[in-house]
Amino acid sequence: MDYEQRAWVRVSASMDKREFLCEILKQVEKQASEMKDVDIEEIRKTLIRKLAKTERFLIVLDDVKPSNEPLLRELAMSIPPSSQGHIITTTEDTNIASYMNTSGEKPIELDKLGDEESQKMLAWKLHGERDIRKLKIEEKNIVKVCDGWPLYISLLTGFLSNAGEQERAALGKEGFIMTSLDILKLSCHQLPAYLKPCFIYMALFPVGFPIPTRRLVRLWLAEGLLDSRCYNIERDRKRQPEDVGETFILELADRNVIHVVSQRADGSPKACRMLTPLHDMIRPIAMSMGFLHIHATSELKDIKGRDPTNQQQQLQNQQIRWLAEHTNIVTDIHSGSYPALKLGHIRSFLSFYLRRGLLTKDVSTFLRKMTSETNYSLLRVLDLEGVYKPTLQGVLPKLVLLRYLGLRSTVLDSLPSAVADLQHLETLDIKHTNITSLPSSLWKARNLRHLHLNWFYIDFKNILKACSTNVKALTQLQTLSGLVIGEVRENSMTGHMSSMPALTTLKLFLQHSDKEPSGAAGKTVADWISFRLTGLQSLTFGVIQEAKPAEETQLAKEAMKVAKPAEETQLAKEAMKVAKPEEEAQTAKEIKREPAKEAKPTDKAERKDHQERSQIGPLPELSLADQHRDLLELYLLGQLKPSWKQLLPVSLRVLTLSGSRVETDMMPQLGGLLRHLRTFRLLANSFLGTSLTFTKDGFPSLKILKIWKLPHLEKVIIEGGAMLHLKELELRHLNAMEELIGITECKELENICVIVKKGAQGFVDHLEDVKGLTANLYKIEENPEPMDDNEDDRLKGKLRDLNLNYEGYNESY
Repeated sequence: MDYEQRAWVRVSASMDKREFLCEILKQVEKQASEMKDVDIEEIRKTLIRKLAKTERFLIVLDDVKPSNEPLLRELAMSIPPSSQGHIITTTEDTNIASYMNTSGEKPIELDKLGDEESQKMLAWKLHGERDIRKLKIEEKNIVKVCDGWPLYISLLTGFLSNAGEQERAALGKEGFIMTSLDILKLSCHQLPAYLKPCFIYMALFPVGFPIPTRRLVRLWLAEGLLDSRCYNIERDRKRQPEDVGETFILELADRNVIHVVSQRADGSPKACRMLTPLHDMIRPIAMSMGFLHIHATSELKDIKGRDPTNQQQQLQNQQIRWLAEHTNIVTDIHSGSYPALKLGHIRSFLSFYLRRGLLTKDVSTFLRKMTSETNYSLLRVLDLEGVYKPTLQGVLPKLVLLRYLGLRSTVLDSLPSAVADLQHLETLDIKHTNITSLPSSLWKARNLRHLHLNWFYIDFKNILKACSTNVKALTQLQTLSGLVIGEVRENSMTGHMSSMPALTTLKLFLQHSDKEPSGAAGKTVADWISFRLTGLQSLTFGVIQEAKPAEETQLAKEAMKVAKPAEETQLAKEAMKVAKPEEEAQTAKEIKREPAKEAKPTDKAERKDHQERSQIGPLPELSLADQHRDLLELYLLGQLKPSWKQLLPVSLRVLTLSGSRVETDMMPQLGGLLRHLRTFRLLANSFLGTSLTFTKDGFPSLKILKIWKLPHLEKVIIEGGAMLHLKELELRHLNAMEELIGITECKELENICVIVKKGAQGFVDHLEDVKGLTANLYKIEENPEPMDDNEDDRLKGKLRDLNLNYEGYNESY
């Protein structure tokens, strides 16, 4: 069925009505990101209006509990009576199932598996085949313990895959008296010693929370949980801790104790979560032992309305190591004041309470209280991701051991200068904030490993100068993301080309004016990337043009729209800032841009083409093929005149081109060159020709192909033997497209997603005829001209003000 709007909400026990409706609205209304300060009545009205204009919608409510019944009543009040939508509810409670059953049909109950199906599932998970003849006798006996429940079969599979013969034999003998709780305990107790603390740390996150692996690995790193596998017996580092952390995630997933909920374009885990039954078991045990404390509201209340999982009274004499806040840390309905916790020994503080308002003051007050008990704090992790504008003044100077400072999505306007004095800081994340300057002394950091900025301008000479005066500056830096630099002269790079030797991820835009095209500056940066940063694994590089000459530019604080291919069919609600300060330490001020003094094209298509040319500059010549043997992911934004064999290393797993304006079909050449490529994205104006041909034996490893906004593309031809393992094909706004020939040659193709203007049906009908029997076709229609109050329209207007266009830009972190 085709649904215009979809929402999938995992209903947590602590979710209130406003949060519940806002979560639904965020998924069906693009401007809902601005609803944080709006009261529930206005949210309800907005949702009603949106659903009333929608012909068909689908809302899935996952894991609804009896305590969530008020939320269900609230949703019922927010759905127009005339709407044509469906609501699917998953629950373990029969009363909830009956309450939500408005069709009169019997609720669907998931039956347990029979003996044969249980054995087939075990054989499939252990041996990759649903053939019970692959199972040993003890394995057939062991699976009976699970009583047909898929969850427990999965957990036992994780145990058996890593168990020795003696452990298997013991389980075969004792299995008949095991309960479901015993299986859960077995899955945790049998984890290796090096994995247990990492697994327990995940319990700090809310139940069902999709944890970005980027965030999780760096939290583990800051807590020292990866060290045991990084060093040999002589204490010499043999592996990078980030690599160890990624391995830990894969091992936990292999043991089936965590679930990988999304993957990156290269197939590696992007987000994961702990299984809910394991989370429910682990959290109270870890809290009772003092490993962690979670300040939250539980769905489990005693007869007096108290929360039995709130263990403040028991913890008064315990030294808490890790602390997470799922509700207001200063006050709650039970204690009315600060939690009675010993705060002096806390090593990690994470906050997930994301509402705006008084919390800003509360978090800041709590942080000052935590640091006031001693002259310095033992805190290593301060993760406030998503907390609205927390105040850090007076707090950072005491955090002398801090290794992780997470301020992503806090929309902070400035960063205290004291951040540069944090000598042990390894990760600083200020992405999706309003911060447009950094203390210049930060570039002298010796231990900084990961720096995520928010796409603002920084004078590259300041970075080079810091490196020149301190030989150990930035020597540990692995990630430098979200940086915009201007003019770079060759003499300023002399002697500094070896700066940042450990860099593996670089996301950099070169900004220039019409008077100073990228030319020599671009060549200098391109040579630095090509011949010095040879350890790169991920590179994003683009050339953009500024709206005014550099000498007249003060600062800019304008949002820029990006597209996020990882989200498949939705434009991401991301924002970027490009600013050029007179001095980096000053606060940014918004300015107005003067329009370029050029003749206005009269034709709409010519005007769009003219605008595209003025916003994205020509890329300088990169030579990545010979020395970048570890480069796996490459994103290029800018006009290309490529020599593909010189530009692209054969190691690539992910390639994205945007604004390249290539006019000749490059697929025959690339298909033979990029034998390991898994994901290929051709985004806005990357190709200006009329046809693409995927030749025989080309792209043998490709699984995902996305073709977006190529204005002249009319035909795609797939020859026999090309893209044999392609699984997903996405075609977005190919307005001139008429034919897709040979798609049935892709025998493993599962999904075709086509996004067209509303009312455009001809090409969709063609796909229906040629797609074959095995592939699913999904059509999404978008209005050709969004309403004026649509977020997309507003952000595109801001893009026009800046003379910048990042249509199709992707960030994998």
